[in-house]
Amino acid sequence: MCSLYEKGGEKMIDVGAERVVLAGLFQKGYDCYIEVADIIDENCFSSDDNAAIFKCFSKIITDKNSKVDIPTVISTAESLNLSKFFKTSEQAKYLRSLTTFPVELVNARKSAAKLKKLSIAKNLSLNLINGSNTLQNVTGDEPISHIISIAESCVLDATFKISNSEDPNPKLMSDGIEQYVEYLESNPISQLGISSGFKAYDMAIGGGFRPGTVNLIGARMKTGKSFFADNVAISVASNNIPVLMLDTEMTEKDHWHRVLACISGVKIEEIESGLFSKDISKKNKIKKAIEKIKEMPFQYKSIAGKNFDEIISMARRWVIKDVGLDDSGKANPCLIIYDYIKLMDDSGISKNMAEYQALGFLMTNLHNFMVQYNAACLAFTQLNRDGINREDTDVASGSDRILWLCSNFSIYKRKSEEEMADEGFSQDKVRYNLKLVPVVARHGKGIDQGDYINIFANYEFGKIEEGPTRSQIFKSQSTRQNNGFIVEGLPDEIEVN
Repeated sequence: MCSLYEKGGEKMIDVGAERVVLAGLFQKGYDCYIEVADIIDENCFSSDDNAAIFKCFSKIITDKNSKVDIPTVISTAESLNLSKFFKTSEQAKYLRSLTTFPVELVNARKSAAKLKKLSIAKNLSLNLINGSNTLQNVTGDEPISHIISIAESCVLDATFKISNSEDPNPKLMSDGIEQYVEYLESNPISQLGISSGFKAYDMAIGGGFRPGTVNLIGARMKTGKSFFADNVAISVASNNIPVLMLDTEMTEKDHWHRVLACISGVKIEEIESGLFSKDISKKNKIKKAIEKIKEMPFQYKSIAGKNFDEIISMARRWVIKDVGLDDSGKANPCLIIYDYIKLMDDSGISKNMAEYQALGFLMTNLHNFMVQYNAACLAFTQLNRDGINREDTDVASGSDRILWLCSNFSIYKRKSEEEMADEGFSQDKVRYNLKLVPVVARHGKGIDQGDYINIFANYEFGKIEEGPTRSQIFKSQSTRQNNGFIVEGLPDEIEVN
């Protein structure tokens, strides 16, 4: 018999266990098949001959009335184009021996479980061999993080496939639903996801950043995406939820200036120039801000120039080492902020792949990572020039390829002069200069067409504040224009003095 795993090593083969499973299927038929079919497939056998026999048995055994005999096996092998495994006298003798080999049903399942474990070990061994071969080609010009990611991916990718292998069989929609509802009754929560710190935005996207989702915000260049990102990070980390900021452009010092200003109330310019030190009050505010930042589980990493595999490797290490996993292998509550989605170089683009396709693969892998670890992500992307005047899903650079897998997509942009004039000052005497438009949301209620969430960006202090929606401002203005007061239930034109 020819081995399927010539490089896997003889120690990861158990011919006896394979024979127990095949004999059980031959003699016990359907009763044995339902015991082993949910554990193994033909890839769990060490020889092509045994794999072929198993495939034939799987084809023959369809219900309780199915009978396995040698003529049926030979006929099935021909229909599956596997007859070459049943031609020699040795192969025929082996097939006949399965009809008399002593086997108990309980032992067949135990043997199947053993074969599954050996199959996992073989596949992991092959992954490590492939990783070793890749490492042999390292030139020394690569970043250390890239070299480490080669070894990490060999083990962690295999682990993910194992831990997330699902029962291939469909199940009733009612299975487990009662227990799930009982769990919800016993564990009520007011916030479904991680709060961004912006209440109206949280509500629009379905209760904050949910586990296993990528929440996408698009903006034109120099609109203040990074200011928004820092404000979200401060809010989340202040609630003792770990935050990882992955930044493609800004330095750590840039973030220091903005975060310190946002928390202390001291201007960014005074912080980065050191002029705050001339004022005792401001100096004390900075010291207090530093102490607050020290208490936050807020981490930063520049990913400028790094390929996406390296970035995912960094995020994986952070999730495993700093955030921690629960018993099911899922991450504890955390938020990854990706600022922003773009190609770091042209390595992902070839004559057969356009930039938008490469961006699509990047987004797919980012989404898969969040699902794998049940982590939440806030990601940013650039809007194309259409985003200056339009507010729909077509304005994202890379368009559909990026939007397919995000949980929600919002547009963050400056308000037009006309919008500013129409709204004037809000009831709280603030003139909002930006708007956040939740365009699509898988979980949340979104926002009405033409409406948006008002945002006040005070860039001097690195502070972003959420205001009322456009519709709320107009409703408030309408109320204030009345000389009297509003009585519920009366038509709008009736005024009560």
